[in-house]
Order: sequence, then structure tokens, then C-alpha cells
Amino acid sequence: MCLVSILFMQVKKRGRLELVRDFLLSVVDETKSKTNVMYDLKVSWNTFTSVYDLAKNKGLVEEIKPSEDRTQIYITEKGKKVLWHLLEATKELGNYEDEGVDPT
Repeated sequence: MCLVSILFMQVKKRGRLELVRDFLLSVVDETKSKTNVMYDLKVSWNTFTSVYDLAKNKGLVEEIKPSEDRTQIYITEKGKKVLWHLLEATKELGNYEDEGVDPT
């Protein structure tokens, strides 16, 4: 088996809730630009936009404009509560792979 095949086998896709959790974790301690959050998540612009729109429409994050040409994202109180619940659920459920459970 070639190295590329091995690397792709080890990549685990994140679901929508995991992406939202990681998105909120990225902005929980500081405001960031959309590009920096996208880099933190290691996703494409299209995937980032989908997660960002969901979080913004649900009131989990908001934008501020420190200058005319810059936009920063910050987490709202509602976003902090949702993040706490997502982290608790992740901790409670654990990792399927750790327990040898097939999630399908």
C-alpha cells in the first residue's frame, strides 16, 4: 500500500456538529478573521461558509468591524452555551474508535 493511501485511510471526516464545535472552539478565546478560522478548521472555503452561515443564523457568533476593510468573528453567550453542551456530549459519548463500536 502506498503512503498516500495510508494517509487517506487515517483521515476521519467530521460531521456537522463536530465542525460547529471546532468552529466555536476556534473563536472562544479571541476574535478572528474568517480566513483564520477557516485555516484553524482545515476545511475548504465552501465548507467553512456553510458552517459559518449556520452558526451566524443561529446566533452563535457575530461579526464586528474593527476597521472598514476587516471583519472579525466572535462567539456570543448563546454560542458559549452551545459549545459547552457540545463538549459535554463529546466527553460523555467518547470516541467510537476507542471503544471498538461501529457508528453505522
